Amino acid sequence: NGESCNGAVVENGTNQTIIDANNATWIITNDSTIFKDGQKAGNNGYVILLVYWNETVYQENINFHWWKWINDTWIPENNSEILSYLTSSSGCTPTTLSDLITSLETTTVETSSLSYISNKSSSNYFAPYSCNDSNYIGDFCNISMKPCDINPCYGMSNCTDDPRQLLGYSCNCMSGFTDINCDVNIQPCKVNTCLQNGLCIEMNGTDFLCNCSQGYMGIHCQDMINYCKINVTCLNEGICRSILLDYKCECLYGSSGRQCENLAADFVIRQYAAKSFAYIAIIGIVAVYIFAIILDTLKYVFGIDVTRNERRELRHKRNLHKKKNLEEQQARKTHLVLRYID
Repeated sequence: NGESCNGAVVENGTNQTIIDANNATWIITNDSTIFKDGQKAGNNGYVILLVYWNETVYQENINFHWWKWINDTWIPENNSEILSYLTSSSGCTPTTLSDLITSLETTTVETSSLSYISNKSSSNYFAPYSCNDSNYIGDFCNISMKPCDINPCYGMSNCTDDPRQLLGYSCNCMSGFTDINCDVNIQPCKVNTCLQNGLCIEMNGTDFLCNCSQGYMGIHCQDMINYCKINVTCLNEGICRSILLDYKCECLYGSSGRQCENLAADFVIRQYAAKSFAYIAIIGIVAVYIFAIILDTLKYVFGIDVTRNERRELRHKRNLHKKKNLEEQQARKTHLVLRYID
């Protein structure tokens, strides 16, 4: 029926298959998903290996826990002899466990802290050491199979070995943490929630309030307080710059002081001189304008022409000048030159 040999091994992502006694095809994909005849067969953690032995399919997850497929579900495998075989299987072997261990000579070897059974086989099949404590594996029984020994639970959370769990252990999370390994922080106050050394205060377990350091504000203390907007005026056209816990007025040339209130003496003199010239010019323009208005008012409203005599005298002088010029031109035209001829 095409059944795989006893001890067949399929590794994660190799695209190799196992065919069981019911002619079902098993495979593991790269993402650790187990398929049986094209249908997901579930898994217990991140699966790295499938082994077919005595018409049963076994899986090993990344935490070195073994599970077997019985009645369309995975159940833990706790038989130490079977586990010893499964952890060392690398290919097809004899049909039964008894066939595997028939020719083994068993010797107990003592180490400094643990003991194991030294198996010497007269066959060509490899038989692993069988540790007295099923919680340990390895040539010297010094490799723990307890998931909690690798400290999978985050921080100070408590780990409990539990073969009934998917990963073989459970974590009792501290307050504010969740997920399988307690590595998801659900606390309102996290690292850098409040910036600039602000103090984060939890409110009702879900919200937070940042008590900001001096000079900062905002939900996360992200904004520096702008002191230029707090009733600060830089005089003499100075420019205000906000700095931490204070402000600074950048003064123009000729001014100084906290708020640019001090002016240099020469600058003050130049200011007054410029203002004086400006005032004089304005006064002169205004005076001319008023004088013109007064003259027009006297002439056209009251009929008083204060410039009449001056204008008449001016016209008389112009007329005399024109008459004189005309007489001179006429004299030049009528001038005769007389010559006597002998």
